[in-house]
Amino acid sequence: MDQQMRQIVESARESESESDASVWKLAVLVVLGVIFSLLSAYYLSVFLSSDNFGSILASFSFAAVLTIVNILQVLFIKNLWALRGAVILECVAPIIFFMSAIFPVLFLPLLVAVALYVIFALTGAGRGFRNLSNSLSVQFFGVAKPVAAKFVTGFLIFVSVAMYYQFIELGRLGPETGQFLMNQLLASTEPALKIQYSGISFNQTVKQFADSMARSVINKTRFEPINDPNIGLSGDLTQLSTTEQNRIADALSVNILQSFEKRVGTLNPNENVRDSVFNLVKKWLGKFSAESKQMLAVSGAVLIFFSLRGISIIAMPIIEFLAFVLFKLLLILGFARIAMEKRDREFVIL
Repeated sequence: MDQQMRQIVESARESESESDASVWKLAVLVVLGVIFSLLSAYYLSVFLSSDNFGSILASFSFAAVLTIVNILQVLFIKNLWALRGAVILECVAPIIFFMSAIFPVLFLPLLVAVALYVIFALTGAGRGFRNLSNSLSVQFFGVAKPVAAKFVTGFLIFVSVAMYYQFIELGRLGPETGQFLMNQLLASTEPALKIQYSGISFNQTVKQFADSMARSVINKTRFEPINDPNIGLSGDLTQLSTTEQNRIADALSVNILQSFEKRVGTLNPNENVRDSVFNLVKKWLGKFSAESKQMLAVSGAVLIFFSLRGISIIAMPIIEFLAFVLFKLLLILGFARIAMEKRDREFVIL
């Protein structure tokens, strides 16, 4: 009897086809994708028009949820053309709904950004689809990683160009937004600077920043031999008392501050470094011609993209993990199941 049951099960498995079995479940996935895409675009449009930073966080959060839905769509949708249609709809529909808010006037680079958004999303979905089709078992992260990486890259390209258009082309860059973008840029460069000068931070005042840089230099060179009769030292800094070492560090800090001022002008030692850099950039940009400002603005858009990309790399494992948990939960709840094809290859079916 057991042998007969096994044969029936195996026969059923052999006859199971890898095709979309539940239209309503596919429709739910697509509708959810479109909804989260619309919400992401809505909050992006609110941010671009009002400088509300809570809105940009909401936009990125809904984009992260949309990425999770995209991963599930690649796992569940078996028709490649249906998958491509869903991805295109999710990328393009929000642009149509919020066109007047995101780009009220036809702007070619933004249209190119939308096209790149769609291309990257389709590339990620296609790669995940192929990885799933070519594997004997359902390798979740083999699907999730390319889908998430490509989709997020395309989304950030679109967001960066949209910010450039609104803030530079239309001149809507307010002081709060400018400060925020400058802070993100400084935050992305701070780890590299700390390799050379430990202890520095762009959250410090200008004087504290110079002091930290001086202390870092002192700590690096304290064992190097010095022969300076002016300070009566023949040896290294470790032979001096702590008081003398601090005096040298304070003098070096003053020299560093003076060196900065020779290059950029007078600095307020009690001003925050972030604020000081932002004010210097505004003053510096005022001296450029319109053509030069345009080139700098384009460079700024590229820097915005890489700054956002750096943040997304940190968030990517979290998105993939949440997608994995939701995938397992849907299997447990019976929304989908693992099936077999010819006894040796797994696939997911709704």
